[in-house]
Amino acid sequence: MKKVIGLTGAIATGKSTVAKLFIDEGIYVIDSDVLAKEALDNPKVIDQIVEAFGEVVLLPTGAINRVYLGEVIFADIEKRLELNAIVHPIVKKQIQELLTSRRNELVVVDVPLMYETDIHEMMDEIVVVYAPLEVQAHRLMERSHFDYEDAMLRIGAQISIEEKKEMADYVLDNSGAKMQLYRNFRELLKKL
Repeated sequence: MKKVIGLTGAIATGKSTVAKLFIDEGIYVIDSDVLAKEALDNPKVIDQIVEAFGEVVLLPTGAINRVYLGEVIFADIEKRLELNAIVHPIVKKQIQELLTSRRNELVVVDVPLMYETDIHEMMDEIVVVYAPLEVQAHRLMERSHFDYEDAMLRIGAQISIEEKKEMADYVLDNSGAKMQLYRNFRELLKKL
């Protein structure tokens, strides 16, 4: 029987690192960020986004200006919700199709906005990758070159990591060194 594990966390907690650990174990991982990026290349989706945000969101090539769109949606919650209403149903449908087509015993679905959407209802169990707020901010500033204010704006756009921890079936602590994360991951695998 197939078991579907939702993998989530907050921005800069290490979800991608953990997803790679699952892949290294031969476990099939569906990455919702990849699906969302692919959706932004779909001409019908582009048309909907232009209708919602105006042509200012387009690059000269006709593609979505992802940097500009990111700035808009992280500065305006209404715009973020509007974009989510366009993209999330497409991503959810693709996840359902991929889950149906897979015969794997264990499938991991990596969804940063697991609880902000209703995708969590499709999961048998949910793993939250955890790192404290200050660790998140530091990682985000280091990796994306945001200043502290921009990092906190991005972090604040999601349900807090503390809330996500409370809703999780499993919490994978990634507040320390990578070797400790790997040890924590090995222990988690035994439970799944």
